[in-house]
Amino acid sequence: MNLSQIPSLKPQILAQLQTAIEKNNLVSEPTTIPLTRAKNTIEIIYLSPIALKLASSQNDNKSNQLADYLSTRLNSECLNFNIEVIAPGWLKFQSTPMGLATWLQNLISTSLVSPFPPSMSASNSSSLFTIQYTHARCCSLLQTGHRENLIILEQNTHQIITPEPIPWLNSSQKLRFQEYSENALISRLADTLDSLATGTLQNPLKVATSLCEAFSSFHSSCRIWGEIKTQNPELSQARLGLIRATQNTLQFILQNFLATEAPTEL
Repeated sequence: MNLSQIPSLKPQILAQLQTAIEKNNLVSEPTTIPLTRAKNTIEIIYLSPIALKLASSQNDNKSNQLADYLSTRLNSECLNFNIEVIAPGWLKFQSTPMGLATWLQNLISTSLVSPFPPSMSASNSSSLFTIQYTHARCCSLLQTGHRENLIILEQNTHQIITPEPIPWLNSSQKLRFQEYSENALISRLADTLDSLATGTLQNPLKVATSLCEAFSSFHSSCRIWGEIKTQNPELSQARLGLIRATQNTLQFILQNFLATEAPTEL
């Protein structure tokens, strides 16, 4: 696996935008596509002023028309995002429940092993211990889920074999997650994987620690066992899926960015 193969959302949007631009001959030479996550929200929303940029490069002020055109083209081909135009020519990409379910399933099923050497050597710090502890805690919870017959694990990799796919969506095809901490963890996973896949990860310790903090909030407020397991086993399985997603991402950062082990128990 190279970094471009990391399951993340931002590269999907950029690839679709680039294809739409090239197919419709909107530029005569390659152009950089600006794309950022929307701030102050845990919803998975990306924004791009690409229509403004293209209109400016063509001395054309009709950026809204260009944005409408791009939106129509992308919506006809894109299964993972709802796309709309925001004046004065921005494109707004919001992930659909089905898109998020597909992305999460891909993440928990992918062995994130990079052939590249680690970008830094981790020091023996409290932050490193927190990351390793959280990873080990995720492994322990997954093993408990296995013993409780909620999931079946591949023991060496902690990959969830059954159920496949995880029941991320309810009967109304909405994500099962209703708690703030669940969706905040998904948001943090998206940011973390975007930074890994786009090569913008400046401080692996800081990024991994932020993911650990989001996981801690999720773990303290979202039950898996007891009444939840009995009355809503699909929610328990979906929450175990989030744990696997966190474990897989932390393992990748520990081994490939911090040059240290990802312990399964402490």
